[in-house]
Amino acid sequence: AWQSLKKSYGIGKKKFKYHKTAKSWCQKVGHDLSDIVKHHEPGDFDVACKKVDKLIDDIIEETGATDAQVFRTGKGNFRKDVAITHTYKGNRGIHKPHHLQEIRDYMIDRWDATVVEGEEADDALGIRQVTALKAGDESVICSTDKDLQTIPGWHFNWNKQGWNHVDEVEAWRNFYMQCLTGDKTDYIFGINGYGPVTAKGLLKKASTPEEMLCIVGLHYACHFDDPEARLREARDRRDRRLH
Repeated sequence: AWQSLKKSYGIGKKKFKYHKTAKSWCQKVGHDLSDIVKHHEPGDFDVACKKVDKLIDDIIEETGATDAQVFRTGKGNFRKDVAITHTYKGNRGIHKPHHLQEIRDYMIDRWDATVVEGEEADDALGIRQVTALKAGDESVICSTDKDLQTIPGWHFNWNKQGWNHVDEVEAWRNFYMQCLTGDKTDYIFGINGYGPVTAKGLLKKASTPEEMLCIVGLHYACHFDDPEARLREARDRRDRRLH
């Protein structure tokens, strides 16, 4: 939404607004469909701002929040220090959305966004929710990041318009499932060949975090030369969100 991109499809010097139109033209003149190239043209900054405003307004309306706190990621990331087994986010590209910095600044001016230094905005969301729950306050994390399912409490995903509640045991289960399956988006490697079905089956009968740790530790020991370091790295990441 922040990028406010206009999509078009080109074949040589010809441009079309829709892919199906470009496809029809190719079929008509005998061009190969592989010649169709998708283009992204940056839209107006004002349009991007309006999309941000609408997104946040819609979230506040849906959740009924009386107080909304917006976080955005700043400089530095503690994960680079705790990453022992692999470089954190080593597989992420360097492409940045158009208007990204301008929108970041706009969120500070318009929504009083908190710039999170030394960690990610998602970490701040987890910390804020845990702090609120400890104080007996109501709270809901609004995010599309599935990693935050390791944090107890209410969650709202605006892309799916979906609500769910995570209790303490489920939060730990989600965390240890991530340890087994991995999360390559954040360059966290699990056990090769262990998918969600396998991980869920292994942890199904575990009813406490200690039992889950034993199960994951056993399987790590069977597959890795440094099981303790890998588990400690994963726990450090989660613990940062809980304090």
